[in-house]
Amino acid sequence: MLADGQLAFFYPLSWLFVLLPLRYAFGIYTLINVWLAGVGSYKFARRMQLEAMPASLAAVGYMLSGFLLNWLHFPEFSAACAMLPWCFWAVLRASQSQRWRDWLQASLVLALPLVSQIQLAFYCYLGIGCLLLYQLIALPSWRLRFKQIAQFSSAIGLALGLSAVQLLPQIALSAQGQRLDIGSGLGSASSIMLWLLRLGLPLVDGAARENPSAWQPHLLQGVQPYAGLLTLGLALLAMWRSQQRGVKLFALLALSSFAIAVGTPLLQLLLWLIPPYRQFADHQRWFGLWGFAVAMLAGYGLQSLQQPLAKPTRALWLQRGVLGLGLLGLTGWVLHHIALFTANSRYAQYSTLLRLALNPISLAIFGLSALALVGLLIKRIPRRWANAVVLIVVVGDLLWYGSSYNTSVDPKLFHATADMQASLLADPALQDAAILYPATRQINFLLRQPGVFRVFGADYQAMPTNVFSAFGLEDIRGYQSLYLAQYNRLTRLMDGKDYHKLGEGGNSLHAYFTMAYNQRRLLNMLNVEYLIFTPNSPNPELYQPLELVQRNDEGTIYRNPEVLPRAWMVYQTEVISTELAQLDRLAASDFDPATRAIVAEPVPALGPAPTQMLTPSLSYAPNQAIVQVDTPAAGLLVLADAYTSDWQVTVDGQPAKLYRTNYALRSVWLAAGQHTVEFRYQPQSLIVGGWVSGLSLGLILLGLLLNRIRFKRKAAQ
Repeated sequence: MLADGQLAFFYPLSWLFVLLPLRYAFGIYTLINVWLAGVGSYKFARRMQLEAMPASLAAVGYMLSGFLLNWLHFPEFSAACAMLPWCFWAVLRASQSQRWRDWLQASLVLALPLVSQIQLAFYCYLGIGCLLLYQLIALPSWRLRFKQIAQFSSAIGLALGLSAVQLLPQIALSAQGQRLDIGSGLGSASSIMLWLLRLGLPLVDGAARENPSAWQPHLLQGVQPYAGLLTLGLALLAMWRSQQRGVKLFALLALSSFAIAVGTPLLQLLLWLIPPYRQFADHQRWFGLWGFAVAMLAGYGLQSLQQPLAKPTRALWLQRGVLGLGLLGLTGWVLHHIALFTANSRYAQYSTLLRLALNPISLAIFGLSALALVGLLIKRIPRRWANAVVLIVVVGDLLWYGSSYNTSVDPKLFHATADMQASLLADPALQDAAILYPATRQINFLLRQPGVFRVFGADYQAMPTNVFSAFGLEDIRGYQSLYLAQYNRLTRLMDGKDYHKLGEGGNSLHAYFTMAYNQRRLLNMLNVEYLIFTPNSPNPELYQPLELVQRNDEGTIYRNPEVLPRAWMVYQTEVISTELAQLDRLAASDFDPATRAIVAEPVPALGPAPTQMLTPSLSYAPNQAIVQVDTPAAGLLVLADAYTSDWQVTVDGQPAKLYRTNYALRSVWLAAGQHTVEFRYQPQSLIVGGWVSGLSLGLILLGLLLNRIRFKRKAAQ
């Protein structure tokens, strides 16, 4: 989970989830991150020479931007979004001062998005790279430029070193993960058109909301690119009339981020220039950088209205020309796509979507935004009143759309019903009010079953993936951003998909099954003892033989009588060196994992199989599995857990060779007799990363200490 790159374990605020009850920690964590996003934006805007009110507009525009509010329910996203403006501020501050102390402090800030959400950190780093170029251009000499490049590179290196404890495991897992080449195709013309419309009405093409309250929109749609009507208008105004240098920087960031997010050819160019980027999915996350850049542009637009209009320079005329040509080209593309007055006209389609998205409140937002903008243009209206109206309109606009996307539920609804309470009396611990997810009767039944086993929601809706993990139950399905490619291929084989290639798009993030009944042998091999179905499901017939063990209004649970234990002995092997050939053999109906194993290299001699199947005893501890087995002949002990080279194995305390078996599992050769086998997880990437992070932190602290001593000596003189 650490190597997934989205755990945010080392993000400081994550300790709130340890120190506070979860039901409170989540809201407090989210609120602090939103506040940090606003404060960081304000401080950065002030360093970019924006006055207090324009800087406040930039702060509000970003902290309530559509992307940030859209992802609040993912803690790692709100952390990375909160740190983005602070990274810009830290780099700009250090660049302006050119002091090593400030660059050392910047490295501490730059490490935070890396340990929060790696994809957003990548966008953040591209943004601050553009900021550095913006600063380098303003420097008067190449000597100063080379010095600043060296300082910036040192800060980036230290930030990477600080986050190595998470980055190195992630790199190691990525090298053998399922996301080797997700990539992305071009966005269709229709999808790009919808994204453009959502800049003004974020609920275009939204789904009907079930039981909306009086204040909520009746349509529901992600509001990722929405920055607010007034914010967008002021951003365009900044590009038209502001002569401050920062406008060009943020216009470039905003336009390029939007173009990549919606899937224009610029995305394909990025994939070609940076091949590792192909492992990222959901390129709409570029809207995070887009939201920050547009908020900054809005601040510049507001400031330009509060200052006397200077005589346009040649650079401003060029800026206006580029903006005008861009808007003209975009208008031409939109008209071409809508195809007015032709047989293929899409006018009715889009006008219908717009009518559905419009309602009295959205129309009021249009009107108030226009009035607030007009108020800024009227000289007689005091600036402070016009600015206050602008802030109120922007806050109301963004919160109406954004907060309606994040709903809340009364915790009382999660209390067990009376009949469920009666069924849980045998397990008082499960009735503890502090438990966030009360156990259902199905969960309670599974928790009371002895031994080590896995479960399988054979109907997709039987139990949402990953829910079992909240109770310590093991499901062969799941959603995970990054996991082993070999398990992805194995699940595709079991589900009748083309296992010669990895899952594509969103499917690569899921291990799920719809036709696993065609590979019952492999379900048995993965220690699937219990299968869960929805009420009145016809699918149990597909998985026979099964034993019904529970039936109620939650559904049915069946026991698999053919299940293999988590660890078992085999006395026959097949040596198949290539991975895809191993999968082909696993797919063959005559392969029986109970009696033979597939290995990539020869193993020592095996003895004859006993007449009865052995069932070794197995126990787990953190990063450890211990197996006790007594075998009458030399054989191969197979453990139905995932193989990676980071697992080490000892037999009776002596190191032994670990074999990758049946493509995705692990095994060890045992001589005849009684043995204690210990599998221990020792990822070298985590160990090395921990040392690198510790040394990097030590270097930063040492540098800051030496700088402090030097400063005191100068002051004493």
